[in-house]
Parts: sequence; structure tokens; C-alpha cells
Amino acid sequence: MGKPLLLYDFEFVPYQNPPYTRERFSEALRAFFEDRGLDYGMSSLGGMVHCRGDVRGKERPVTEDDRQALAAWAGRQRVRCTARLGAIEEDHDDLALFREVTEWVFDVDNLAAEDRAKADEWREGIRQWVRSVRRDPA
Repeated sequence: MGKPLLLYDFEFVPYQNPPYTRERFSEALRAFFEDRGLDYGMSSLGGMVHCRGDVRGKERPVTEDDRQALAAWAGRQRVRCTARLGAIEEDHDDLALFREVTEWVFDVDNLAAEDRAKADEWREGIRQWVRSVRRDPA
């Protein structure tokens, strides 16, 4: 029987956060895991949209208290995303680490007005760039 683990997936809708929010969130999440003495995997396949992976204990098993603490931590972050936390489950050879996480899903929207303005500015800049590329016949 494997060690208990917890799957997570934080989904950031493109251009709804200021630039580099997902990257800052990922770094803060790593620090959260390390501060709690947890081992974690974090996929690099999410691009600017997903921060996902799995969490295990280092010297102890990951627990429901860790899951609750992760939810509380996520709920305090200055981001707009959908948080998905799996149930605590046993790791085994055929566990689908990239399955859809549906056990606990909640929205986080703690952006300040200045964050929303930066996101709007970024989104508009991308739209203008796309329009200019579409007009350029080269």
C-alpha cells in the first residue's frame, strides 16, 4: 500500500489576473508546502492556466488537516482562479495523477481593483496585438 497523497489543480482563466500571477502563485504554493513539511509534485504542463500536482508528507502522512489548510491558504491568495482539491487517497501504481480533480471545487476571487485593471490592460494589449497580426498580410 502506498503513502497517502492529495491531488490539486488551480485553474487560472487566461487574462483574468495580472501578468505572471500564476507563476507567483506557484512559487508561494511551493513555500506553503515546504513550510508544512510536505513533499509535492508540480506539473509544468499547465502553462499559464493550470498549477496542478500532488502532495505527500515527508516525515508524516499528508492529512485532512493539510487539505483544509491548503484550501484556507488558497482562499487568502490575491488571485482569481478555480481551486480543485482531491480527497486524501492512497498512492498506487495505476493512480491517474492527471485525472480531473472533482472532490472539492471552489472559486477564489481576491483581486484588488488595481489587479483587475492590470488584467484588463494586459487582455486589451493581447487583443490589439492579435488584431495587428491578422491585418498584416506578411
